[in-house]
Amino acid sequence: MIIAKARKKNNIAEYILYMWQIEDLIRAANFDPEYINQTVISKFDLPEKVLAEMRRWYKTLINNMLTDGVRVKGHLLSLVDLMDRLGNLHLELMENDEEIRYHELYHLARNNISEFITKSGKTYNSEIEACFSGLYAYMLLRIQKKEISEDTREAMTTFSNLLAGLTARYHQRSGHRKHTESDQPEST
Repeated sequence: MIIAKARKKNNIAEYILYMWQIEDLIRAANFDPEYINQTVISKFDLPEKVLAEMRRWYKTLINNMLTDGVRVKGHLLSLVDLMDRLGNLHLELMENDEEIRYHELYHLARNNISEFITKSGKTYNSEIEACFSGLYAYMLLRIQKKEISEDTREAMTTFSNLLAGLTARYHQRSGHRKHTESDQPEST
């Protein structure tokens, strides 16, 4: 909850990837708030008021996931909407000839995005959603300590750089300040 709030404010791309992790955590916990309380929330040495807020936050997410029909797969509608907005911003930036640096980032990622979409065999609402999916899969491979080819690492770097450029523009336009390391809290 605390990390989610900070990331939403400071780095929208990290927020989306973090929330995808939370969705998977909730699925792994079989949507059981007591299990999440025992295995996640109880590990934090925080005031009871904060822990209670965390429990409410997880219960709200559980209810939203069930309401949104994403029990087995998919993402909260609020996250889908956010990715759609980022996808639209991407298209807007691509149409703007003054966005030279963003165009460069896109051109470095373009072939990797096309290759990822082809290899995944999935349909994405936008190239930006494909980048998020690629980075999330990459993150899971790293967590599982799976072998990752240098080509994949390089492709994911181009995705990450593109999303960083998009994130900067998003926060610039929405009036959010850039994050600093000192802004990042230590707990969920």
